[in-house]
Amino acid sequence: MASKSTDNSIPPHLGGRDGWSNLAFRSERLLLRGSQIRYLYLEDDSSVDKAVDNVLFLHGWAIGPWSYTGVLRQLGIWARKVYAPCLPAFGGTPALPAGGDGFPDYAQWVREFVHAGAFEGRTLVVGHSFGGGVAIRFAYDAPEIVTSMVLANAIGSPVWRQLSYGRVHAIQERPIWDWGGYLAADLGSFIEVRNVLPAVLREAIPNIMTHPQAIWRIADKIRSVDLSTELHALWVRRLPVAVIWSKRDRVVTRDSYEAMCKELGVKGKEVEGSHSWLIAHPSSFGQVMEEIIDSEGLLSETR
Repeated sequence: MASKSTDNSIPPHLGGRDGWSNLAFRSERLLLRGSQIRYLYLEDDSSVDKAVDNVLFLHGWAIGPWSYTGVLRQLGIWARKVYAPCLPAFGGTPALPAGGDGFPDYAQWVREFVHAGAFEGRTLVVGHSFGGGVAIRFAYDAPEIVTSMVLANAIGSPVWRQLSYGRVHAIQERPIWDWGGYLAADLGSFIEVRNVLPAVLREAIPNIMTHPQAIWRIADKIRSVDLSTELHALWVRRLPVAVIWSKRDRVVTRDSYEAMCKELGVKGKEVEGSHSWLIAHPSSFGQVMEEIIDSEGLLSETR
């Protein structure tokens, strides 16, 4: 049985109002699988008509929803409710057991979270990086829940590099030092954004220290993920999907991004920035979302 409670210990820098949205965060707790799961929550109870009823945001590897507060405020412009849970092994959520922590297992956990939260109406799922891979599998498993999806610098394509003479290097061929080196470099890029780096480190360091083995198991799965079957099925289903990728991303390669767009049958949207551009520049993410919604009718096509 699931229950929900409000956690008043939300850090002060996350509350209040800013120029993006007049919505205030609430840090909530929900009982799931015998543990209290933390998630960030926004709700607009005004009479303003919104494009979707719910946004479910799934965060990237090693961090959690508190690194994405600006992004969540942007998403609140289009949704009545925004949910951003701490995925298993992150933010105090217990890790999934070894051998039962693949993408189908994460998607099942997300499904249970959605049911425990009693979602109603149209749901847009937004995933960044690792969270994008979880979003793909969740959308594949839960067509009755997901009405549209946005993937930002998402993992899931089986392609690492496409060579000019036709040879394809699969994602499984990518050395872990190559993937990890670019991920570390991306984290270092936050140094220029002083208000972002502390929030990222406040989440990443405790997560890695609390569940080190689970965190690295997830990293290995990210490095070798192949969700091409799921992507093709979503294309067959004609699920409205937008794919966003930043031009300086070396964690998710251009070839991987282009292969994902091909599998989904969509034209991707390229932006400036590194792998985690949306964390550092959430207003840019809001602008891209507005362009996608206006030009592609992403949310107007939801059933």
